Amino acid sequence: MIIDRKEFLQEQKLRGFVRDAIKIVQNRRSDSLLEEAKLRSVIRTLITEDAPLPEEETWSTGVKELSTLLKKIIPQIEDDFKLLTTDPEQRKSFRAHIIHAIQNTLSTVLPVGTPSPPEDEALQEANINVDIEEEPDASKMIDLDGDGKPDDEEPEEVQFGAGLEGHDLTGRNIALRSYKKVEQSIIDSYKLLANDDDRSEFYDYLITNVKLHFDSFEDDIAKRLGEPTTDQYKKEKEEKAARTSTPDLEPTGVEPEEPEEPEEPEEPEDLEDLDLGL
Repeated sequence: MIIDRKEFLQEQKLRGFVRDAIKIVQNRRSDSLLEEAKLRSVIRTLITEDAPLPEEETWSTGVKELSTLLKKIIPQIEDDFKLLTTDPEQRKSFRAHIIHAIQNTLSTVLPVGTPSPPEDEALQEANINVDIEEEPDASKMIDLDGDGKPDDEEPEEVQFGAGLEGHDLTGRNIALRSYKKVEQSIIDSYKLLANDDDRSEFYDYLITNVKLHFDSFEDDIAKRLGEPTTDQYKKEKEEKAARTSTPDLEPTGVEPEEPEEPEEPEEPEDLEDLDLGL
């Protein structure tokens, strides 16, 4: 087969155009990928620069210390709270006494710092004024029964529940036992904070978080004990079940006919009368 020179040159030229076109497309694609990579890099840089700090990094010292404290005390409070399943009033009492106790504790914790030095003994003696009408110091009363407590001191449970009379006593007693486990941790954390703003935030966030956790505990118990119901709901449910269940067969007043028994063939009186076909 003879190839025409003119056709051959045209084909070569066409192939050259195709190669050039392919190079152009490849170059454009490479440039596009390069531009895309550059754009991604710029966007990534902008995101990194403008990204907000983790939430914990913006907390105050007081809130950070509170976060550490909550991880210690909340599990202990939760375990005791969820023991109270006989009556919701027990849990209400537990909640009220724990919150009340926290408020009392934080309001009586001494400020951080060295106490003021005692006055000179000579000055103290000079300032002594004897007044037979002044109230006696109960702390100076001598313990006669040797139990280490004033003879007229109220039971610990009564002191713990002061101001919350009328609440369930079981809830109060369990709350007292629970609070003994966490009280010192609360005091230790609070005393670390010498800054007034830190203390204020610690106090507010502690009360708020304890209340929110109690709400969560109550929700957990409600799910575990089942949703509340009503008598009307139970009645409707029972009637529906009765309608959909298979009814029992009841007598209709008509006795069913007994099936007839097949008649037995009569036996011949004499075997000689049988026609055996023999």
